[in-house]
Amino acid sequence: MLPKIYISGEWKNMEKINNLAKKFSEICEITHDWTTHEDYSLIKNNTYIKCQSLLCEDGISKADYFIAIMDDPTDVYVQTWTEIGISIGADVPVIIFDPNGTYVENIYTQHNLVRVFKDLNEIVKYLTMWVKK
Repeated sequence: MLPKIYISGEWKNMEKINNLAKKFSEICEITHDWTTHEDYSLIKNNTYIKCQSLLCEDGISKADYFIAIMDDPTDVYVQTWTEIGISIGADVPVIIFDPNGTYVENIYTQHNLVRVFKDLNEIVKYLTMWVKK
C-alpha cells in the first residue's frame, strides 16, 4: 500500500508543487492536490477560500505524511506554517524540504513529528522505506 501524502507550498510556486506532486504520485497517493483546484483570481472570494481551506484540512487529515516544500529562503510561508500546525494537531508526521537550512530554527521544526530534509531524493528514499514496511 502506498503512503498517502499532502504536499504544501506557496501559491506562487503552484506549478513547481504540481510537478513535484506528479513525481511523488509514482510512489505515493496524493490526498488533495490544491495545485489542480486553485484559481488565484478567486482568492478574494470568501466562499471559494473557505471551501479550499476545508479541502486542504481534509487532505491533511487523510495523509500519512505532510510534505512542505520550503525552498525559497526569502519567503515566510504563512499558509504552509498554518498547514504544518494543522498536521501536528492531527498527529500527521511532517516532512519539510528546506535545502537552504533557512527554517531549521523555527520552533515547529523541533517537534517530534517533524523531520527536515535538504534533499528531495532523501525524502523519496524515506517514503520508499515506508512502502517496504
